[in-house]
Parts: sequence; C-alpha cells; structure tokens
Amino acid sequence: MPTMTTPTSTSAGPGSPTTTGDASTTSPSSTSPLPNDAGTTPVTERSPTAADRPELLGEFDLWLDDIPTVEGCEPLWTNTHSNVHLFDEEGLLSGRAFADWGWHATETVSALTLDTTTVELPETVWRDRLTRPAIRLELDDAGWTGTGQLNMPYSCEGNGDVEPIWIPIRLATDETAPQLRANPMSPGPVVFPFTNFGFTFSEPVLMPNGVYEQTLQDLDAAASSVEFIDGGGQTVPVEFLFALGGPVATARFVEPAAATGRLLSLAVAPQYTDRAGNVAVAEGTQFDVLPAAVADPALDFDVTLADGIYGTARFATNGPDESLCEAGSCLVFEGQLPRCEDNEYTVTPEFPLLAVELRDAPASGQLQIRLRLFADDDATPWVRIFFSSGCIGDFGVPTMTALETPQELLTRATAWNDELLGLCGGPVRESGFALSVGCREQSPTGRYRVVIESIVPKPE
Repeated sequence: MPTMTTPTSTSAGPGSPTTTGDASTTSPSSTSPLPNDAGTTPVTERSPTAADRPELLGEFDLWLDDIPTVEGCEPLWTNTHSNVHLFDEEGLLSGRAFADWGWHATETVSALTLDTTTVELPETVWRDRLTRPAIRLELDDAGWTGTGQLNMPYSCEGNGDVEPIWIPIRLATDETAPQLRANPMSPGPVVFPFTNFGFTFSEPVLMPNGVYEQTLQDLDAAASSVEFIDGGGQTVPVEFLFALGGPVATARFVEPAAATGRLLSLAVAPQYTDRAGNVAVAEGTQFDVLPAAVADPALDFDVTLADGIYGTARFATNGPDESLCEAGSCLVFEGQLPRCEDNEYTVTPEFPLLAVELRDAPASGQLQIRLRLFADDDATPWVRIFFSSGCIGDFGVPTMTALETPQELLTRATAWNDELLGLCGGPVRESGFALSVGCREQSPTGRYRVVIESIVPKPE
C-alpha cells in the first residue's frame, strides 16, 4: 500500500491564522497617508506605551520600491508589498508584518520598544525559509513618518558571503484590498475535472462568525459567496465540503465533464473585509481545466487514450522494435529522475503525468495498478499519486534484479507487480487522481522507466 500524506485542516507554522478583533485597535484614517495628526507624545518619566501613542496603532501597507542589484548574487526577498498590523496588547505596542498569503509563516512581535526614533521587527524564518526580513519603521513625536528600512539578504553561491543591505521602504495607511486565491489541490498549478480547490485570503478577513481568518471555514457562507465563472460569464457549479484534515472549506466541480476545456476565473461576493475595512476581491488567476482519462471503472491501455496523458508519458505497443508491455499496449514514464528541489509536479514537456477521473469509484475504495519498474545503477524510482482530496501517496520500490540484457542504459528491473491503491478519502471523496514519478534528493539521480499495464478495481 502506498504511504499517504493528508492535507492539514489549517495553515501550519508559527503563530495562528485565527485572530479576534481588538476594541483598542484603531483603524487608520483614510484621509491622510499616515495617521500622524494626533499631536506629540507627552513627556513622562517612564517608557511610553501603546496607550500613550494611539496614533501608532492600525493597519498599514509596506512598500518596497527598489531592490539593489549585487553582482553575482540573488536577493532572498522579492515581495514588493507587505502588510503591517500594529495593535495594543495589554498596554504594549505589538506588531506583525507579513507578505501577502504569508500570515501563517510569521509571528507577532510583542512589547515593541518606543523609546527611540525607530521600531524594529526582527526577521522570521519558517521551515528554513525566510518569511520576512528584519524591518525598521521610523517615527517622530507626531507618529509614523512613512519611511523605514528593510534588511535585504542575498544568496551569492560561489561568490562569497555578502552582508545584508538596509534598503528604503515606505509605510502608508492600508488601502489595499485583500485577495482570495483558489489553490488547486493537484500536482503543480494544473487543473483537471476532478481537481479540488482550497481557498486562502492574502491576509485575515472578517468572517460571518466575527473572527478574522485566512481560510473559508463555513460551508454555507463559502457556497453563497464564492463561484467559478467561464469566459462567457457562465457560472460553473461547484460543491463545498470540508477538507479531510478538518473544518476548512474546499470545492470541487459538480459536473466534471461540463468543466473540462473551459477557462475559469474565481469570483467572490463583497462581504469579506480586512481590519482596515478594505473589501476582498478575487485574485486574477485563471484556470484552464485540462482533460483527464476516464476510469469507468477500469483503465486498460490496450485502447489508446485520447486524454489525460501529459509531459513525457507515452504509449507503447509490443512489436519487433519494442517489447515493454506485458501484453498488448501499455503506458510508459521514462527519463532522468527529477531532483526533489526542482520537482513541483507541473505539466511540462519534461515531466510525465497521467490524470484519471473516477466516474464510478470502486465500493472497496481500492484500485489495482499493474506495473513494472526499470532503472540504471543509480536510480531508485517510485510512483507518486496525487488524489483529488489533496492526499499524496508513494508506491514503495519492490526488489530490483539485474537484467540479462540491459535495455539502453537500464540495467535493473522489477517483476510485474500488482500494487493496491487505496483511495485516501474513500470512494465518495475521491473523484480522480494523477500519477507521476517520485523525485530523488541525491545526485546522480539516474535514469528510470515505469511501465503501467492497467488500472482496475481491486478484485473481490
């Protein structure tokens, strides 16, 4: 059985994507570039607190206009817009700065110091990836000056280390609309008729239950506010259901065949606002729904498929020049194993992929895939499965033995094997899947060949 990875119910990472409104948080004025008209701070014998400086609280846009070029180096941060949330936390100024769609990967910085002319938020790192460089926001007696600096790091492989550079940034009252993004739960950015979608706002917005969230969690609210529209303005119906991992709304096409071949855009009703009152809009990404092969309920490659074959995947037929198949025709993945860091499972000319729609999923919840694997002395190939629900599975590698007669550069192979593919979400939740090849972390990656003879329901 393949190993499975189930999508989580909420965005993971430091900090929680769920925040509640704060009565002491003051939204910035929309009539001034910055809310700096509250006068000067009174002189006290203690360090000033958020209560002393209410003009510093609110929602802001942070803009990066220019990234200096460093010869032989690449900047590690390219986001030109970030969001800044500054609020009163038990009398202390606290803040959170994050790129669009990056709320979950940053942390709130509590008790920011107000004794100087700058306030600094340190860099944040999540899963060994920079999620925000350190930033300095400049202030005076009247409030934020609208200026600051960002500590830009660079990667300079083979050119030695370069110290990060403090570069100018601008701070302005938040007037940027949050965006809703549809995230295809399929390999890479491609969309098939069976693809499920998750949804994420670029920043937390106010939900019907009065809580600020980045994800849709109310199925009725999602169904009444989110839809997909084709180029002719026609709505393509979707149904909303919870993700396998918990109460996060996902959507799938009601009629997969009717969605095939259409170019779709996301639309959202004007009912979600950020803390500054900006109304959310849909991100402008369009989705081209690509055709898939249909297993109804079996898929036998003796009949050449018209749809669902992408990248370097190809058909083979036993004949005088080639005898790859067990009998008749079969589907073949072959090439150089991809490196893991480069493997995003997108449909490209170099990458094999089979997309399969399940019109009638087996009641047993299992499919049987008959296949054989070949490799050179360096490769260790396996098959990767992407389910419509977002689960990912891997077929383990059975024992490979030396070929009596090497086939091109391939020197080892398995016997023909029947691998059971358990439908991660069950026959009701899984309406399709995509098959591809797994990646390899080490070099050299080696060459491989995967031969698939058939995909059928598990025999009773």
